[in-house]
Parts: sequence; C-alpha cells; structure tokens
Amino acid sequence: MKQNLPDIAVLDRELSLALRVADAADAVSLAGFTSRSFSVMRKADKSEVTEIDRATETAITDILRAERPEHSVYGEEHGIVGPADARFQWVIDPIDGT
Repeated sequence: MKQNLPDIAVLDRELSLALRVADAADAVSLAGFTSRSFSVMRKADKSEVTEIDRATETAITDILRAERPEHSVYGEEHGIVGPADARFQWVIDPIDGT
C-alpha cells in the first residue's frame, strides 16, 4: 500500500517551524499573564476566552501564513485561514488556562 506521506526532510523543516512558532506563542502569552492586566470574555458558546488567547493565536497564525502561505491554519478562536485545499493544515489551540 502506497502512502502519501511527506519525506523526513519536509517533516524536519516543519518541526523546526513549529518550535519557532511555539517560542513566539510563549513570548506573547507569558507577557500577557506577567502583566496581570487582561480581560476575559465569553464566547457565543458561553466558554471563556482571554485577549491573550486571541493574541497568541493571531501571532501563531501570522507566522505560519508568512512562512507557509500554501498551508492552511485552523485555530479555535479564528477558524480556518488559508487555502481550503491545502495539503497541510496546522491545527492550533493556544492554552491560556480558560
């Protein structure tokens, strides 16, 4: 059975990007929580979301779209961004404690 999987070089490149994105997300979320000045809102489903969560997801999405415009990004707060038929889709959910 033939599988349509990327080769190891592609996976290594994506891992490197994922680590850079995680570092950037860490910087955004830590700065927000360290300041202890942020708001908590309720989404339509009544769950909580902080402005830090949204800012972190935006930072992640911005980096991924700049680095891999041919990929799509699915985030909890902002939905799908990028080509609908992308071979690769990043699924992100910044963790902010809500």
